[in-house]
Parts: sequence; structure tokens; C-alpha cells
Amino acid sequence: MSGEQAEIDRIVDEFVGTTAHVRGAVLGSADGHPLAARLDDIDAEPSTVAAMGAAALGLSTQLARVATEATTASTYVRASGVQVWVFDIGNAATLTVFGAEHGDAAAIVQASQRAAGRVITALT
Repeated sequence: MSGEQAEIDRIVDEFVGTTAHVRGAVLGSADGHPLAARLDDIDAEPSTVAAMGAAALGLSTQLARVATEATTASTYVRASGVQVWVFDIGNAATLTVFGAEHGDAAAIVQASQRAAGRVITALT
């Protein structure tokens, strides 16, 4: 395992392990391949989550372009039992985050953005 891989694994693991109400996260490439994952109580394969995260961010960008030329920085889904965010990580990756339904969304977003910044640093 490369030092870069070990670092992004550690970042994702620490993010999930230390952020209240976060149930799992997958760092995926922009084309939908998993780079790092921790899915404690999420019954899904990292490869499936990475592909869906990339697709969701791509579709939300296209939807936003109906009204503006701006790219999508994140997309958000709320459903019974879960909140899901997909963050754009420097146009090279996505971070898909699963949170508890009634978790503090603002705190989860802030922690996600910090983790994203650490990933960008590790990948550059």
C-alpha cells in the first residue's frame, strides 16, 4: 500500500470514527471508482456507493446548469432514516457521506469539508 493510499484511508476512517452521527463515507474517483471507504452500518459495496456518488454529482451539476453555469459543489439527499451528501473533491474525486436522519447537518457538512481539504492535500 502506498503512503498516499494509507493517508486517504486514515482520513476517511478518522472522519467516520470521530464525527457524530456519520454512519459511513466513501471517497471515490470522479469516474466512480472507490478510493477509500468506511461503511460501519451501511449495507452497500464501496464500488456501488462510489459510482452512485459520481453519478449523483454529475446529474446535479447538469440540473444546476439549467439555471446557471456554476458547477455543483455538493448534492444532498434526505430520506427516512438517513441524510446523504456527495461533495466534489477538487473535480478529481467525490466524498459520499451517510449521516443519521436527525444528525446535525451543519456539523456533518463542516467535518466533511475539513476531511475533503485533508484529502486534497494528501492527493497533491
